[in-house]
Amino acid sequence: MNKIICISGTNRPNNYTSKALKVVTDELTAQGKATEVFDARDLTLAFPGTPATPDAVRFKEAVKNASGVIIATPEY
Repeated sequence: MNKIICISGTNRPNNYTSKALKVVTDELTAQGKATEVFDARDLTLAFPGTPATPDAVRFKEAVKNASGVIIATPEY
């Protein structure tokens, strides 16, 4: 079964973006959907043009094989 990849795109502590994404992932789980969350606070990603980090490789593979992607971003 493919997963729905959920991305929280902020690294601020106690942010509302991750809290909103949690509401979404809880609902998806309640519907029997498999999810995997990638949180910017927990990822080590390199700048473009530099070698990919293990987190970047794992993230890229997860998105490539996902049945869906949800991106949560803060409003600035």
